[in-house]
Amino acid sequence: MADQPKALIEFYRQLALLLESELPLPASVRSLAPECGSRPFREALREVAAAVDSGVTLGEAMKRYPRYFPERYRTLIAAGEADGTLHETLHEIGMAAQADHRITVLFRDLLLYPSIVLLFLLAVVIGLFYIAVFPIRESVLSLFGEHERLPMLTECVFNIAAVIHTNIDFFLVAYAVLAVFLAWLLSRCLSSTRFLLWLLKRLPGFGSLFRELEDARICLLWSLLLKHRRPAPEIFDVLEASSESAAGRAMWRSIGERTAAGEAVASVLKQEPGLSPVLGISFEFLPEDRLGGELGRLAGFFLDRAGDRMRALSTVSEVLLTLFLSLLVLLTILSLFLPFVRGICVLG
Repeated sequence: MADQPKALIEFYRQLALLLESELPLPASVRSLAPECGSRPFREALREVAAAVDSGVTLGEAMKRYPRYFPERYRTLIAAGEADGTLHETLHEIGMAAQADHRITVLFRDLLLYPSIVLLFLLAVVIGLFYIAVFPIRESVLSLFGEHERLPMLTECVFNIAAVIHTNIDFFLVAYAVLAVFLAWLLSRCLSSTRFLLWLLKRLPGFGSLFRELEDARICLLWSLLLKHRRPAPEIFDVLEASSESAAGRAMWRSIGERTAAGEAVASVLKQEPGLSPVLGISFEFLPEDRLGGELGRLAGFFLDRAGDRMRALSTVSEVLLTLFLSLLVLLTILSLFLPFVRGICVLG
């Protein structure tokens, strides 16, 4: 399957270039459709081009396909159409979409090594226990007698080998299912990306990482909206709609209501525990004409911090997997030698 997020990024960028060359909007969208992503996405672009050709604005035409065109980007596109800067807006959206895509790529890179090691480890364990440990179990039991008390570690390993040998078909099917699932999870389709993010949010250690990414997304969107001079109520509506959690949407709804009631934006932002304090400080001390640029720089800062956290998590996961693999091999080898060591001690 095609990399749909990457296809969206290329669509925004190429459309910006075509419009900058003063080509008509419907023809520009239609010319990009044959080479963009998957067949459903290409069909969606053709229908968007047809709707624009009939007089509908690009933002309105994209509303029919929220799967491909999120509300946060449609709002910016509508603003760009209204003030005559659509090609600049599309270029900025391409940059924002690239940031989102970079996040998912980093997550896939984070899981790639553990997934490969996990599949390799399971293949080694199943093969080792079926081919080697089970025959050794039979030899040991015939040598020492089935009623002879073996070391607890040896008994545990032998019992696992017997279960795997007896149910080898089940283990092979389960292994194949796991391999297919991991391949899908690390693929680049939209459904696997959503599930991957949903899964990682529930793992320990990822809470602060997702907070950095959410702050980066907020700063980037807010920066773009300020550049288009969108009013504060509209900005908070877009930020609410772009939040990926119910708690985040409730927070932005509350912020919008409080600022509409007359509270200062900086004061409200500083009181929200779910936001970085840097955001409130920026609104408190920076003049309004510098906020857009500063928020854009803050977005890069948060993305860099998220990348550092992700690399740290990746290193920890690699070390833990390596230690686990080493310990498993060591215990298996030790369990096979323990009966003979005991026998030698008895004979001695």
